[in-house]
Amino acid sequence: MQILTLNESPSPRTGLEAAEKIFFESSSKQTFSGEKERSQFRQRYFSVYAEGDPDWFLLAYSENGTVLGYLAGSPRMREEHFQLNPYLEGFRPAMERYPAHLHINFAAEARGLGLGSLLLAEFEQRLSQRSIPGVHLVTGAAERNVGFYNKNGYVEASRIQIGTSELVLLGKRL
Repeated sequence: MQILTLNESPSPRTGLEAAEKIFFESSSKQTFSGEKERSQFRQRYFSVYAEGDPDWFLLAYSENGTVLGYLAGSPRMREEHFQLNPYLEGFRPAMERYPAHLHINFAAEARGLGLGSLLLAEFEQRLSQRSIPGVHLVTGAAERNVGFYNKNGYVEASRIQIGTSELVLLGKRL
């Protein structure tokens, strides 16, 4: 597997299109009322990273050049993130300890092969090289990905209730 930033990619547009396909295929939200809602969802959880932090948007390529997955990250939460996702306000205090943020997704055929851990390690190494002290992600408290992140050294740092959903911020000090 080769890991490149969006800007390092041989074809950023093609890489981004492949990552967007993975984003929608792996999303827990599969139904949208129309293109406007789908576009807002894309902006909130995908495009804000690709457009705002292309040097932190990592693409995982197979030996034959296929995008297997991606990590959409940011070294620090920007106000735009909070505007797009107001629920993040409830996590702001914990984000001081874990300022970097990430989302990670892989194509179905690439899951369970240990590639996610390799992509996380690459992102964390890049953060450490820039003296960023910690990284976090937000997920549902009952989601199965919590175990994956725990196995990779992420711990629960904060928990909030949003309607009927319980969300957790998982963080890792670097």
